[in-house]
Amino acid sequence: MSGSLTLAFCSSCKRECLAAKHDFTLTTGSVFKAALFRAAASLVGTYGAATTNYSQMLSNGDEVASGGGYTSGGLTLTNVSPVLSGTVAYASFNTATWSAATFTASGILVYNSSYGNATVMVLPFGQDWAPSSANLVYTFPAFDASNAVIRIGG
Repeated sequence: MSGSLTLAFCSSCKRECLAAKHDFTLTTGSVFKAALFRAAASLVGTYGAATTNYSQMLSNGDEVASGGGYTSGGLTLTNVSPVLSGTVAYASFNTATWSAATFTASGILVYNSSYGNATVMVLPFGQDWAPSSANLVYTFPAFDASNAVIRIGG
């Protein structure tokens, strides 16, 4: 059985946002984490809009193993507080960096560790990234109404 990653803002997160379960504010908001998926060829689970919790990644063994610059559970993201521009509200995170990485990863699962590890989004890389004692750097899209990783309105 082979798994896969599909770019998605998770459906459960949309409902949870309307129920005030996720707070993207910089200093007072929820704690969001970025966990890395292991190499695409070795994925077991299928991840995308239907993914609801970080535990799915764990139960399938699809997270990069601890070591080589990676810690199980991922790293804590720095929120960029939401902004309203016209009819579009948007939020994001600062660049995520795994230092001196010696592992292979195929994407990111962003989840809210302040709210039961509920998933926010699945971000596939499109190919495996395998740095060799180099930084693995993920830069979120431009922080504006047209490109921010989280946008509501239009």
